[in-house]
Amino acid sequence: MVRVMKYFAKSFLIVFLLTSCSTNQEHQAKDLVLQTGDRLKCGEYLVTATSKLKRTVSWDGISRDLELWPRFGEWDGHFGAYYPGVGDHWKDHNGVSRCVYDESIVFFADKTSAATWLSRFSWFENEQDEITDGQVYLHCKIDPSRNQLNIWLYRVEIGETTASSAEKTSGQSDAP
Repeated sequence: MVRVMKYFAKSFLIVFLLTSCSTNQEHQAKDLVLQTGDRLKCGEYLVTATSKLKRTVSWDGISRDLELWPRFGEWDGHFGAYYPGVGDHWKDHNGVSRCVYDESIVFFADKTSAATWLSRFSWFENEQDEITDGQVYLHCKIDPSRNQLNIWLYRVEIGETTASSAEKTSGQSDAP
């Protein structure tokens, strides 16, 4: 009987330690643009948040799912989540069998810093007058040479930043 109790006590302790020390990715993800149930349309593409880190992308009458990877440290001045497009993870549809996805709220000290950061992307037309606090930018583009759909989703927040984030976002040149 004592042997059985020791076994259960050890088992309980192991389960307790594993569950209390494990990383809950959904809990730790921060600075995401979409909340569960949100939907955004970009041309023929519809992006739906089916949970905090799951997205469904629909186009041409089909839907494909993604499980985003949260960033646990700043990358290019922001956290958010992404999916790097590992392998051909989708069933092919008109030459698209993978997706590279980046989503984040990006914080800037001012409109000029936001315009500088956004101007790195070929799809952004640098019109500073149109940049507003809370504005969402969604761009979807197929890269046929890679059988890939690229999705960039950012929300610009102006004047709600730390100095370190403003410095990192205003001067970097590598787009995700």
